[in-house]
Amino acid sequence: MTVNELEVYVKGVRTWSGLHMEAGQPDGNVTQVLGIFGSGTESRPEPALQSKIIVRDHIMIQQNDNPFDNIRPAKTTVTITMELNPETASQLQKLKGGEDWEQAIQKLLQIRKEKLENQKPEPVKTESRHIPKEIEHYVREKYNDRCAFPGCNREYRELHHTQGFSLKKIHDPDKIAPLCEAHHSLAHRGLIENENKQPQFWKIRKNPDKTSPRFFIDQFVTQKKTQQFQLAT
Repeated sequence: MTVNELEVYVKGVRTWSGLHMEAGQPDGNVTQVLGIFGSGTESRPEPALQSKIIVRDHIMIQQNDNPFDNIRPAKTTVTITMELNPETASQLQKLKGGEDWEQAIQKLLQIRKEKLENQKPEPVKTESRHIPKEIEHYVREKYNDRCAFPGCNREYRELHHTQGFSLKKIHDPDKIAPLCEAHHSLAHRGLIENENKQPQFWKIRKNPDKTSPRFFIDQFVTQKKTQQFQLAT
């Protein structure tokens, strides 16, 4: 693994194992880039507005013979503050109406989801690995050109077939996810669990599933990419 891939892997494993926290206490290093696992704080200026996003997760450990059997992520609280011009702020207030902000944002997200679903192209079965433009556009818009792995806000680098293109020979917009370089590498190392489900259910696994039909294909892809990297350097 590269240093970047190793860092993402270790943080992912620690997030789910609870090794980086004591009972009810966040990691000592609470200043991290938002979306690279664990608790963190980030301030990042956006082009259209200034926003500050704070995310803190707490993992609680109950006493038992095997404490890792009782590790459960507690509810995540996210606080977002935004600086908006008065016209935009007024429109948002009207949208909110008598609802709370959670309901208002969920309504907006649902409208966006329905719009995307109406635009979703049909799967394409083909021998060619080239992803059709309409499917590529749909997938990129769906994730806003960001990595689909939960909590990762990095810009995507690869469009990944979660069911394995070599096995299915199909470009299914519901089975293609944009991934950053590190998470794409971990996927081909067999280190993403629940990859057959939607991305919100994914997590980093400690060891690859060697019984998976994709395992040996992924090993070949990883070996080939490693050779290409070594030649390039």
